[in-house]
Amino acid sequence: MNFRLIFSAILLAGLLATAAAEKKGKKMIELPDVFNGGFNGTLAESELRNEAARMRRMHQLPFTLEEWKPDELRSKIWKSLGVSVDHSVPLKMKITKTIQLDGYKIHNLSYQSRPGVRVTGNLYVPDGKGPFPAVINLHGHWEQGRLAGRIQERGHILAKSGYVCLAVDAFGTGERCPEHGKFVSHGGLLGGAAFQFGETLMGLQLVDNMRGIDLLCSLPYVQKDKIGACGASGGGNQTMWLAAMDERIKAAVPVVSVGTFESYILCYNCLCEVLPDGLTFTEEAGVLALVAPRAL
Repeated sequence: MNFRLIFSAILLAGLLATAAAEKKGKKMIELPDVFNGGFNGTLAESELRNEAARMRRMHQLPFTLEEWKPDELRSKIWKSLGVSVDHSVPLKMKITKTIQLDGYKIHNLSYQSRPGVRVTGNLYVPDGKGPFPAVINLHGHWEQGRLAGRIQERGHILAKSGYVCLAVDAFGTGERCPEHGKFVSHGGLLGGAAFQFGETLMGLQLVDNMRGIDLLCSLPYVQKDKIGACGASGGGNQTMWLAAMDERIKAAVPVVSVGTFESYILCYNCLCEVLPDGLTFTEEAGVLALVAPRAL
């Protein structure tokens, strides 16, 4: 009997024995769980936590204003983001629809943030000549972007209260989804694609939002020295970064979003919240400190 026949017989016997055991509800061998608890409790987790804690301790905020160097920190952040903002690029604002309501109106619009890149949004404007204070209304991790109900509600409330409100779609959300009308999350592979070009999803969002402030400042009925930012969850994260990097924001309200880079190490976070190498030179406390002495 040649080798091929012997091997086939052994293989067939093994398969039949396995099938018979499974039919009786028994395992051929009871295998212990050698990876109990998944990643928790492993040596890798312990080392990562210790390293993250060590790096966080390196970034204590200075005790005096003389030691505080906000411009230097902003420069490091921009470098890690891999992008830059060009305020000279024409906004080319386009209003595609206007809805008149009781005491205010809503403009459907878009503007250019970078050459050839347009940001979609809604502008809520109180009736009257103004000038009015303004708020940029940033959405969280809702695939509908600025079309989400809670974002629209905030716009209506602010306009009724006498504020101009700009709500925009973050990169890859709302009307800026890859396929029009099919809302998807902008994290994962979609947001990660920016890394292939040396950019970051966080950086793209920041540029879009800063250009949104350019848009508000260009409107004759907006008080340029009274512009605020607000948002919850991912919108709170956007609010924190925008206020830290753009001093035109005079008051910021980031809600259910502030954490620590250290805690991100072993947690799942959307890529729009990831600052590459961030923990090597600062913590979120340092980012928040960049807002001072403005209201936070």
